[in-house]
Amino acid sequence: MNIRGSNLVAEGITFKNTYYDTLEEFYFLLAEAVRIAGDKCAFFDCAFLGVQDTLFDHRGRHYFKKCYIQGGVDFIYGDGQSIYEECIIKFSRGREGPPGRGGCITANRGSSDEDNSAFVFKNCTITGNGKGLARLGRAYGNHSSHHSQFIFRRRRCTPRLGGLEWRNLTYVEEGCKGPGADKSKRVPWVKHMSTRELQQFVNIAFINQGFRNFPHIPLNCFT
Repeated sequence: MNIRGSNLVAEGITFKNTYYDTLEEFYFLLAEAVRIAGDKCAFFDCAFLGVQDTLFDHRGRHYFKKCYIQGGVDFIYGDGQSIYEECIIKFSRGREGPPGRGGCITANRGSSDEDNSAFVFKNCTITGNGKGLARLGRAYGNHSSHHSQFIFRRRRCTPRLGGLEWRNLTYVEEGCKGPGADKSKRVPWVKHMSTRELQQFVNIAFINQGFRNFPHIPLNCFT
């Protein structure tokens, strides 16, 4: 599905790409379940299912609450300015994935110093099927290694997790729990933010310019 309109609210909808369901052999190919290019879009209790590039968080300000997102290769990617809150994120490469092969959960494509693109994961659970190493994320695109931003706060992590491999992006983990939250094997340049610094990302004001003026979003959805 290609979402280009702004001020969209979706609740209880499953977006699924079935490309990998019946393959006899496994190929890593782009197979999006949804592309979101509109501004001020919100998703509540929705599911996004696929393997590679499941959720194309292309551009605009987006809010995901209590959603389920599944994939195995860059399955949350793009240059959106988005908060994912209380979501379940499952690393799974589908039925035919080669044993032991890993992948990235997120791939952010910030393009400039003025770009507010960031993926913020707040009180989320990251899990998996136990097959392959799941990396939390990577930079995506020609300029993203300097401008991409990933914030993981108070998430619960169960799979084996690697870090990221780019030195010039902003990557933060704070207050996370579970066996996958052990940061001893993370890359040494993972950043630390104070509570005040984190608030600019995890507070709903990060994406809220104009959201409250849109009447169809429940008034309590940001509390």
